Parts: sequence; structure tokens; C-alpha cells
Amino acid sequence: MNRKLEAQYCEEEGAIIKYLAKIPRSKNSFVVMGVPSLFDLGANTVRFLVDTFEAEEVAEIYFHGFASFVSVMPDGTVFIPHMNLYHKEMNGNKHLFFLFGSGVLENQDFYDFSKVILKLLKEIKPKLTIVLGGVKGLTTKMEISGAASDKGSFRLLTQKNVKPMKGRFAGVEGHILTLSGEEKINSIVLSLNYQPDREIEAMKKLISTLTEFIGVEINLRKLDELGRKAKDMSEKFSEIINQVYLKKERGMEVI
Repeated sequence: MNRKLEAQYCEEEGAIIKYLAKIPRSKNSFVVMGVPSLFDLGANTVRFLVDTFEAEEVAEIYFHGFASFVSVMPDGTVFIPHMNLYHKEMNGNKHLFFLFGSGVLENQDFYDFSKVILKLLKEIKPKLTIVLGGVKGLTTKMEISGAASDKGSFRLLTQKNVKPMKGRFAGVEGHILTLSGEEKINSIVLSLNYQPDREIEAMKKLISTLTEFIGVEINLRKLDELGRKAKDMSEKFSEIINQVYLKKERGMEVI
């Protein structure tokens, strides 16, 4: 891929899109997005997909509505929270784009941010944009639900046996669907309710449903490994907490 360094300022949306490579055009492109958040299920899922496919970063998005803090890296340097766009070319001229980042929206500036995302989508011209999300809750049954930007995309959801969302839902997802519909960009949201301690299982279910829309098999063995490590860490943490309480019960000093 041809590399280029170019910062494009989108004055009306208050954003800077820094292109790191030329974005390829294809009639068989898919965009998979996790909403801007530090710990959102959708963002974590997209981050896993970027690592799995070893996708190449092609753009960075800096937005005025992201939380006003910087993160300090292990080497002592700092960076401003932002979104990252990654690209992976698959067999058969299929192109996958992944969008996620560390930016957290302040003041619920969903509409302006969604306009920035639409600028990217109009440039990519994807066959389908898929926004992934999740809601932590007490439910024991994890079920995928979805919404669409247009009737054609909604039919696609029903063909894949995805349960339609009911009522209202707030956030970036709804704004992206609305603006996508106005620009005739086919877009859907896939979301599910899940228990906090079952995030790995929820990610697997989200990815399994995603594969039906993008037509690409995804190896979940790394996710299983992450699940085992998370379980081991959780068990060790519980063991430490139990030892602390046991010492307190015995009147021992806890350091």
C-alpha cells in the first residue's frame, strides 16, 4: 500500500483526519466499527479483530468532543485519545476496515462525531457498515439484536435471524444509522446484553454473528486463550482478597 502523510482538517465538524496511507476503493468493502470508548464490548471486539487480521493502520481521527486528557505510555511519552482506522485486504478483492479507538465522547457530542464518521464512510464506499456494541446487565441469556439504516439492510438482518431492536437506544450508533440512511450507505448495528464476567463469551457471540455478514472466517482460539488468562487472573485476585479478609478476621496486620 502506498504510504502518505497528510492531515486533513474538517473545520465544520471540529476534527482532524490524518491519513497514513491511501484508502483503497472496492465494491466489496466492509467497515466494522466499535463505538468510541475505553472499555466498550464493541471496541474491544474490533481491537481483537485488528490484532487477529494484523490489519494496517491507514488513518487517525482526532475530534474536539473527545475527553480532554492525555495518556502516559510506559516509555514516558503521551498521546491524545483518538480513533484509528485499519485496513486488511482479503482474497477475492475483499477489503475489511476496522474503526475503533481510545477517545471517549464528552457532552454527548454524538451528532458532530457521527458526521466525521460519515465523511470516512463516503470515502470508503463500503458494501456494508457494521457497528458493534454491548450493554452490561444481569441477563443470563445473551441474544444479538440489531437495527438498520434502511429497509434493505433491515431485510439483511432478518435473513440472518437477528432480532430487531425495540424502543429507543441512545448514543453514536443511532446517529450513524440515521446519517447513513440519508447518505444511502448501508449500515447496521449489532448489539447484545451480557453479564460483566462473561465478556469473552459475549465477544465470541458477537464475532460469530459478524462473520455471517462479512463472509470471513475468524479464528477464535486467541480469544479462548484470553478467556483462560482472564479466568486465571480472576481466580488469583479472588484468592488474594480471601486471604486479606481471613487475616483481618484473625486480627492480623494487612500490608
